[in-house]
Amino acid sequence: MHCLSKAEEVGQLVKVRCGYCNVTHFYRPGDIVQLVGDLTILELDGSFRCSRCGKKEAVNATLVLPSAAERMTMTVRHLVKIRSVRVPVWKDVRG
Repeated sequence: MHCLSKAEEVGQLVKVRCGYCNVTHFYRPGDIVQLVGDLTILELDGSFRCSRCGKKEAVNATLVLPSAAERMTMTVRHLVKIRSVRVPVWKDVRG
């Protein structure tokens, strides 16, 4: 089992599929490395939330090596930017 950085070198894609709503997306492994680090594909399970139903339980990730013909017809999601959200946490103190 190799890491995502090795999958990027080989030309593989990360296929993420939701078992509830049957949505499938493809990602470049290098983009995923920027988000969660250089993990194996088994460690990646549970890191995704479905973009349609929002569930995390039925989302699984696999590595695929599409042929050149398949690659021409695929839609691959590319990481544009990483946005950080700052959320304040308050604590009430008397006195």
